[in-house]
Amino acid sequence: MSVIKSLSEKKPVLVSLHDPNLALMYSERAFLLKKGEIMAGGRAEEVITSRNLSVLYDIPVEKVTAEIMVPSEVIP
Repeated sequence: MSVIKSLSEKKPVLVSLHDPNLALMYSERAFLLKKGEIMAGGRAEEVITSRNLSVLYDIPVEKVTAEIMVPSEVIP
């Protein structure tokens, strides 16, 4: 991911991630796709929310923050 992050400083980079935690750590913008359709898009921290992920995965999802972890972590 560090190589992709350094590339993004020079050019726009499009990455497909299936881990919301990585997306929160490395992405400025995010899009959530459900059944081939965009269900949400915008700033990563505004898109990757408990509510949106619960709808996306059809299960309750909780977003937690702890000082010893990355800024946010998503737990199903």
